[in-house]
Amino acid sequence: MQPLVESVGERPCPVARADLQAMLLNRYGAQRVHFGKRVSHIEQDASGVTAWFTDGSDARGDFLIAADGTHSVIRAQVTGHSAERRYAGYVNWNGLVAMDESIAPADQWTTFVGEGKRVSLMPVSGNRFYFFFDVPLPKGLAEDRSSVRSDLLRYFSGWADPVQKLIAAIDPHTTNRIEIHDIDPFPQLVNGRVALLGDAGHSTTPDIGQGGCAAMEDAVVLAMTLQTHSLGIEDALRRYQARRAARVEDL
Repeated sequence: MQPLVESVGERPCPVARADLQAMLLNRYGAQRVHFGKRVSHIEQDASGVTAWFTDGSDARGDFLIAADGTHSVIRAQVTGHSAERRYAGYVNWNGLVAMDESIAPADQWTTFVGEGKRVSLMPVSGNRFYFFFDVPLPKGLAEDRSSVRSDLLRYFSGWADPVQKLIAAIDPHTTNRIEIHDIDPFPQLVNGRVALLGDAGHSTTPDIGQGGCAAMEDAVVLAMTLQTHSLGIEDALRRYQARRAARVEDL
């Protein structure tokens, strides 16, 4: 990654997802977040947007930011059509392990590649490695956490010793197994007073490391456009659309 470091003048800073979520929650204030809510549909008019939830409650505001993820309920109400999630052809296992320099150096991103498969580790806070394994597999195999270690030993039989040590070190109970999907890019991120943000607007595979990064870019640009909305909220959201559409379409 040295060419990238030299280009932008900064080193990458991997952050565990749970740590980032905790930082954002603490910054915003946990008491301001309503957990356990699931949106069912929205309605907008000339003065605002109402969101309806599956528990029968509703909330209204001047506009709505739909950051409801790759399975977004609101996406279709913005674009006017359903976006089909597309299987990318591989399964990803990921999690955290205690840092061990017999597996990988503590100061670099280490990747093993072969046979169309990949193993990668990167240091994160708390003297830990974030790791992932990618294996091309059919969709819908009957595998779960109970067989994680034996599955990985089979898929990576004969690979280098650090890979075998990593498999031995993982905790099956905290290791995620995900069939990777993405969604074809689409041009519309805004409809009236509703704006898509993050995976709701551009759901990519994790290979390019842009899921969380692009969502944070969205948030910064959206905040900047909303700071200057003398022509109205809908104009501000159209400017957000104009600044983000080409960028996220390239993902």
